[in-house]
Amino acid sequence: MQIVLLAAMLGLLLRLLVRGEYVYYVKPGFLPALVGSAIVLTLMIVFVAKDAWVAAGHDDHDDHHHGHDHGEDGHGHAEPRAALLLALPLIVVLTVAPAPLGAFSATRSTSGAPPSKQNFAALPPGDPVTLAVPDFVDRARAGGSTLAGREVQLTGFVTPNADGPWWLTRFVINCCAADATSYRVIARGGPKLEADTWVSLTGHWVRSAGTPDGIPTLQVVDYEPAQPPSNPYAG
Repeated sequence: MQIVLLAAMLGLLLRLLVRGEYVYYVKPGFLPALVGSAIVLTLMIVFVAKDAWVAAGHDDHDDHHHGHDHGEDGHGHAEPRAALLLALPLIVVLTVAPAPLGAFSATRSTSGAPPSKQNFAALPPGDPVTLAVPDFVDRARAGGSTLAGREVQLTGFVTPNADGPWWLTRFVINCCAADATSYRVIARGGPKLEADTWVSLTGHWVRSAGTPDGIPTLQVVDYEPAQPPSNPYAG
């Protein structure tokens, strides 16, 4: 039944919009398009319901004159059953709380691309200076001249690393979560924390450390728990 699928899709979309959870999947700039999609789905449900109402009245008329010629072999229930099966994944997602990409995905995603520029503006005066993890990674990959001798504060979530200290991680998306890339920083000297724990680290960039794929190292001097941001992919 088409209306079952449409209603499940609309319910899921409305939940994501009302709770702001759509940013777990797409960039905030897609909000107008999502609202438009919700309106379109609502109109489709209205039209499908109207057609079903008219068809039901027509079928009653036919049954009165022609008897029960259809559905004897059970085929009359095939379409509703198929629609229900198709709606089940949507219903499951609707009833399970969504979550943004985390440590599991970070260990399997591609690392951030090399910085598109080599000359970064000097950091503002005063330590520690708050930086986004991708900005820190890009500056370190570009030579780290703006990080030398400075104390920075980075916020992200913990990603376990089997080969050494855990990574402080943030995701960046171009369009949606499907194209997400992870920016990771080795937290040397950081406390032992569970995967996906959000934390703010204060420390210094380590010039001589890093990995072949460009993951820089932060020598941690202090840390504090952090609340997960409303937009986990803001950087």
